[in-house]
Amino acid sequence: MIPKIPLENLKLSKIVCGTNQFVAITHRLNYFDILKHKRFYNDIHVVAKFITHLAVNYGINCIVSSPRQKIYDAIKMTENETGEKIHWICTPSIRKTVKELECDIFKQIDWCAEHDVSVCMPHRIYTDLVLDKETLKIGGTEINQLSRGKSISKIIAMGLHIYDRQVPKEKIKEMWSISYSDIAAHIRDGRMIPGLSTHYIESILAVEKHNYDAPLIIQPLNLKGYQSNVDPKRLVQVIKDTNLQILNIKPMAAGRLKPHPAFEFCLNNIKISDFMSFGFGTSFDYMVEDIKIIQDILVRQEKNR
Repeated sequence: MIPKIPLENLKLSKIVCGTNQFVAITHRLNYFDILKHKRFYNDIHVVAKFITHLAVNYGINCIVSSPRQKIYDAIKMTENETGEKIHWICTPSIRKTVKELECDIFKQIDWCAEHDVSVCMPHRIYTDLVLDKETLKIGGTEINQLSRGKSISKIIAMGLHIYDRQVPKEKIKEMWSISYSDIAAHIRDGRMIPGLSTHYIESILAVEKHNYDAPLIIQPLNLKGYQSNVDPKRLVQVIKDTNLQILNIKPMAAGRLKPHPAFEFCLNNIKISDFMSFGFGTSFDYMVEDIKIIQDILVRQEKNR
């Protein structure tokens, strides 16, 4: 079974079930691939089948995604089937990932609390857009002070281009004034553990410098440096040096690396207390193959310790 790692009062499986394929996100410009995922995983029972297999056979009790009704329903279906708690790491933002949700991060945090989320981590649409890499402050600053000579319209356009064009421009502008400290306090009020989803190495340094309440931080780590803003060697060093717990995402660089070397690299370079997330939804057969590779690596590591 996959080992459990403490995160405050929780015990989460070291391997976390990723969900991009379940919601038709592939990070590849293949529209047929996206359509295939959208049609195949349109049935919640199919999604629950994957999660249940991982829970029953490997003890994986944790899943990560943005707020999604489909994921919530699949989690509840799995819990009913297994009788075990599936912990949800959820990444709210100002995107409309649930139809009835408003483009308001505080209301999305409330949605998370109402849907039994265990760990609530603002999506990188917040973190990476409002992070000041000079002061290492996360939010709580007027947009005019952050523009650094760029026009406000260009900054807002950048946010829309990088993240989600359905987000109103004024909502992106508002995010700069929201301090992460206020967000973390709101998450704690909802009886969830706070954290940050980010693709920037500076976010780790920011949490350490300003003592932000973020015991868990999402970071993309892989051999290619895919979707990270720094060389993998530098990121590995920061991950090993920090006392913060890291959730390593995109170990296979969204399908650009072979499973064995990809998993070996990540699991050998994160701490014992860290986690790795992987999207198991390519196919059921691949899921079985991939989790066996991961388990073999973890067993070998334990023997060599």
